[in-house]
Amino acid sequence: MRPFNKNELKIIENLSKLDPKKMQTCTRFLQDTFFTSKSKLALIVKHDSKDLLFYIDSELFDNKEEINKKNHDLFELINLLDYLKSIRYLTIVSPSEKLNIFEALHSDFNNLRIENENKLILNENGYYLYTNSPDIIYDSENNEKLKSGKLNEYYEYIYSNMFGLIFPSEELIDFVKHDFKTKDDRKHKQNLFVGWVGIGLALILGILGIWNPFLTKDNSTQVLNKLKSINNNTSKISSDIKETNIELKKTYILKKDDISKEHK
Repeated sequence: MRPFNKNELKIIENLSKLDPKKMQTCTRFLQDTFFTSKSKLALIVKHDSKDLLFYIDSELFDNKEEINKKNHDLFELINLLDYLKSIRYLTIVSPSEKLNIFEALHSDFNNLRIENENKLILNENGYYLYTNSPDIIYDSENNEKLKSGKLNEYYEYIYSNMFGLIFPSEELIDFVKHDFKTKDDRKHKQNLFVGWVGIGLALILGILGIWNPFLTKDNSTQVLNKLKSINNNTSKISSDIKETNIELKKTYILKKDDISKEHK
């Protein structure tokens, strides 16, 4: 699994809060977490012509840096959803038929209807756009609120990753529950911990063996057998433990010879 940045981890955390046993739409999730009144971002799609417009705050629209940042945030989100699908952490079931010509992703755009043939009303507060020039969204007093650029060339990619039913997997929920660590990560960490414990014990016993003049051959054998059992019962432990045991055994033999010579 690739590493994730802070924004992606926040999105994954929000995804984990979805109930995998309930029917819920990806658009609803995105309206609640990304296309919000606070973020001042919106996405409006006209499915019959495959027009896709991404809106940002009209006051920021002439700032190229802001436009680039908002576009980056959008595609970071889409790429993340696509990646999570590819590793089976997420399922998005796109509908085979588009029930509505227009779809709007924004937390406040919840009542779409056409008036006067080309005026698309977006909510009960009177926000609207003209379908023959949809690049600007106005409020009820005709003030520009959001402005857009077209992303028509990405229609299929965005549609497949942002529209339809969404189901987080148990693995994704478990990933978040364990502080964004996979089962393999946790197993690897556990093995490393056990490995270092084994190395530590080997070093301690080695020091005791060197400085303890009362260490007998039987004691040495018991120590070595215990260290050997640690190696046998621990999966994937570093080969450093085995090397330490070998060195320890050599140390015991040398120490035994020295003690024998002293008694002579």
